[in-house]
Amino acid sequence: MRLLLIARIPLVLASCALLATGCRQETTEVGRKLGFDDFRPTYNRYIEKWIHTQQEATDKEVARVAGEIAKAEGEAKTSLELQAETLRLEQEKWKFRLGLGDPLFPADHPPLR
Repeated sequence: MRLLLIARIPLVLASCALLATGCRQETTEVGRKLGFDDFRPTYNRYIEKWIHTQQEATDKEVARVAGEIAKAEGEAKTSLELQAETLRLEQEKWKFRLGLGDPLFPADHPPLR
């Protein structure tokens, strides 16, 4: 009998803790903002820097492949020319993306209630 009583004590304590904390309704208003307006310029700068980094890496790769094309012959040259064309398309993609400007604008997020 004593063993049953000891086994039920944690269950009773857990039930009391749950009932004591779970039945309250708190209506505290927190004066905090989401900070999206402060985040947007930081994010835009980060994305622009990342695009510039990708563009520089692509430019270096184009230069490397162009040097290898000059030395290559046959199928290797054809393969490198295809790779160079793919890299040129990537260069255009980065230029286009930079031309679009900031990825996030104030009108992109709905007004908060």
